[in-house]
Amino acid sequence: MAAILKLYLDIALLRRGPEDVPTSRGLLWVTLAAFVLLNALLTLAFRPGTDDWLPQLMVSAGFTLLWYRMLLGVFGRPERYLQTVTAVLGFGCIVTPLIVPAAGMMAPYADDPSAAMPWMLLLLPLAGYLVYVSARILRAAIERPMFQCVMLVLLQTFLEPLILLTLFGPDLPAGTGAGPAAG
Repeated sequence: MAAILKLYLDIALLRRGPEDVPTSRGLLWVTLAAFVLLNALLTLAFRPGTDDWLPQLMVSAGFTLLWYRMLLGVFGRPERYLQTVTAVLGFGCIVTPLIVPAAGMMAPYADDPSAAMPWMLLLLPLAGYLVYVSARILRAAIERPMFQCVMLVLLQTFLEPLILLTLFGPDLPAGTGAGPAAG
């Protein structure tokens, strides 16, 4: 297990890519379970009063699984699904301990976002890093230019909250999702 965690850390540090992830359904399920558990624990710790966080987390994770299934199918690379999604979720496990507390820190500013501007500016490099690593994983999977992959990651980043908002209303928990805005 330590070797897998090191692999996920190496993906986060841009030393390795999804092609280095073993093609294994078992590893995907273990990584998905770890991602959900980590998000759940951190959400409870940093956003204890949030309602419907578990169903939102499940929808978010499900959306990520479907998003990559669709993208890899559209770009003719469905055989890379297990490695790609496992890499995305593994990267999510590495960055979730940063993202969920940061989102929890922003929660008190929900009614006055302008007051959070200094914090948002501090978190901007983290957001850029999340998008870049996610796009790098996607680029290795679909073999398209980085610009296209960044646009697809940003599209996922915008669609996921819209889906959650549509299903659950405006009170979203921090750190949901496996995509770049979550992990």
